[in-house]
Formats: sequence, C-alpha cells, structure tokens
Amino acid sequence: MPFNRICGIIRPMKTLSKKITTTLISALLIISLTSCAGLKKQDSAEIKEFREKIETFCNDVNRIDKEINSIDTTAEGYEEKIVTLLDSLNGDFKDFSEMDFPSEYKYLEPLADEAADYMTKAVDSYREAFTAENLTEDSIRSQYDYATANYERAYKRIKAIMTLLSGKETEDVNIESN
Repeated sequence: MPFNRICGIIRPMKTLSKKITTTLISALLIISLTSCAGLKKQDSAEIKEFREKIETFCNDVNRIDKEINSIDTTAEGYEEKIVTLLDSLNGDFKDFSEMDFPSEYKYLEPLADEAADYMTKAVDSYREAFTAENLTEDSIRSQYDYATANYERAYKRIKAIMTLLSGKETEDVNIESN
C-alpha cells in the first residue's frame, strides 16, 4: 500500500497508543500499590497470583505499544509489522478475558470479555485498512475510524477494570453504551 495512503493513519494511531500507555502505566501503579489489607487471608495467594497476571498483561501491552511507536513507517513492509503487533495485542486481550478473576472481582469478567471483543473488531479492521489492496482512501479512513472506535472501547473497559480493582469507583458511567 502506498505510503501516502496509509501514513495519515499511523500518526493518529501512535497518538492514541501514547494515551493508552499512560492509562496502563497508571493502572499498573494503582494495582501494584493497592494492598491486600482488608481481603480475607485465605484469598491472599489467589489475589497475589491475580495481580501478577494483571501486571504481566499491562507490561505486555506496554511493550507492544512501544514497538508500534518505534516502527519506521517509511520502511518497506511496515504494514505487516503493525498487523503482527496488533495480532499479539489481540491475543493478550483474549488471554486477559479468559483469566479467572477472584470471587470478589467476578463481576468484572464481562467487562474483560467486552474489551477482548472490541479489540478483536479493532484489529480486524486495522488489518483490513493496512493490507487490503483494493480499498479507496475513503474506505481506508472508514476502516481506520471503525477500528479506532473499537480500540478506544476496549481500552475504556480495561481502564474501568483497573480503576475498580484499585478500589475506586469508575467515573465513566456510560461504559455500557460505548
């Protein structure tokens, strides 16, 4: 795909990805700093393992974000690199949604499932925008906009999960409508 057709997509994607990294780093710090005090002692090992899985998820997403931001969009084959990284990100979201949440956090599992579903839609649409040979510029932009909306929905749910895990109330009351 010619550089001039796709470069307008990469820049906004990198901006969005920087916002997401900030959100995940904040979430990781919140989870790391939240103590197990107040939880039942018999749950401590389960909670510790759960936190480790959350930290792994956040670290993996942060690593992928950095790799996306380091891609040289002038290099040949950069589209395939982006798609490969997005596939990896999608896998991380699926793994996160399949995680067994401790009993006191079971209510968050549907949000994790929604996040994974939205990420799958986003990645499929990004793949179409980056790899389809016969799309017009309007079609590419449409695919990109649809992908970005789903990408934001996925991260909105992750942010809500992380906020609720930290013991705070989420300020985003409209999460079900977007």
